[in-house]
Amino acid sequence: MNKFLGSLLNNLWALIGSSVTLGLFILWYIDKPDWEPLIGIWGALIIFLGSVYSYVFYWPTNIPKLDLSHEASSGTPLQTPIPYRITGKFAGQPFDTSVTWNYTFFIRNSSSYPAFKVKFHLRDKFAGFKFAEMNQIRPIQLFRLTEMYLQTVERLHKDEPIRAVEKVGFEAKFSKSIFGTQDDAILTARSFFPTELTNMEILVEYSNEDNDTFFTLFTKTSKDTWENKRMKYKPLNYTRIGRFLKLGN
Repeated sequence: MNKFLGSLLNNLWALIGSSVTLGLFILWYIDKPDWEPLIGIWGALIIFLGSVYSYVFYWPTNIPKLDLSHEASSGTPLQTPIPYRITGKFAGQPFDTSVTWNYTFFIRNSSSYPAFKVKFHLRDKFAGFKFAEMNQIRPIQLFRLTEMYLQTVERLHKDEPIRAVEKVGFEAKFSKSIFGTQDDAILTARSFFPTELTNMEILVEYSNEDNDTFFTLFTKTSKDTWENKRMKYKPLNYTRIGRFLKLGN
């Protein structure tokens, strides 16, 4: 589809306007079945069908393609200060302790188009997953001396896009409290992802240079890799209605 025609029809107002126009011509034809309203019906119907097709199925060609990967450390139990460590007959008794996992995530733009206004969305069930330095952007040097990555989280590259074939990194952590012995805490901490993050998802929102908005849903697999699904609209369980209905939580 022609880019100008697609952008013209790919608009909710075009869809609403064509629906109203079609309805008015139908009412006119019911009141006066003649050839004039019939022509109007066919014309409005063509525009309506074009608007529906464009709004639902039309995809621009300049869509950034984002990929996600991660590095993870095994969990770290909260260390008990020496004066307060349990010894003697109380050793091995269960108690409350905290285990923290640290992660470094990487997003690579695997396309020739920059990604603007990048945002991250988490479902309520992953609220315990915390991103570091929510409101700061700072450069970090990773692996290759020729590449500079920017670290941020909630609004990655708020003012600067993720450029073509660029890779950026950001840090996150997850903490949970367990009731058990020190051995139980160590056993829990051995995994890279706790059970609460078994079906971990990260929804990334971004725009192209024409200010068209897209979404990519990254879902962690059993092999700790990330499947991605690119979408034109935000999934329902990430919207206010979905949160109200507790969809997918």
